[in-house]
Amino acid sequence: MLILALLACGNDYLVLESETAEEIEEVEVDWSQAELVITSPVSASFVSLEDGTTFKAHLENAEGEVLDFDEITWKSSVASDWNPTGSEFEDTLPIGVHDLKAKALLPNGDRVSYTVGGVLVQSAYAGIYTGNVVVDLITEQLSCLLYTSDAADDMQCVD
Repeated sequence: MLILALLACGNDYLVLESETAEEIEEVEVDWSQAELVITSPVSASFVSLEDGTTFKAHLENAEGEVLDFDEITWKSSVASDWNPTGSEFEDTLPIGVHDLKAKALLPNGDRVSYTVGGVLVQSAYAGIYTGNVVVDLITEQLSCLLYTSDAADDMQCVD
C-alpha cells in the first residue's frame, strides 16, 4: 500500500512537471540592438514641485517592440542623491533645471542610456513673466533724472 501511494504522488508530480514544461515557451531576446527611451518627462517640460511626476522609460528592440525590462537606474544633474530605479514610477524632484539620465545594464553585458534635458522643476505658484517690465521701468527712471528747474522746488521730468 505504501508503495502505491508513493507512486501515485510521484505520477502526479511528473504529470504536473510535464504539463508545466509544455506550457513554458522560452523566448530568445536579441539584446544587441536594444535601445533605451525615456517617454516621461520629455525634454524642456515643466514639472510642478508640489505634485508627483510620472517617470517612464523602456527598452525597444530593433523592430521597435517594447522589451520587458525593469532594471533601469535614473540620475539627475541637479539632485545627486536622487537615484531611483524602475521603468515606471512616481516621484518628485527639487527645484532647478534637470538633465535626467536613465541607464540599463542588459543581460548580454551591454550598457545603454538615454538623457532628456531642460526639465524645469518649479513651484506651481512661480509665474512665468513676459515682456519688458524692467526695461520700461529703467527708461522711466532715467528720463526723470533729466530735469529742468529754475528753483529747487520746481523740478519736472523731461519727456
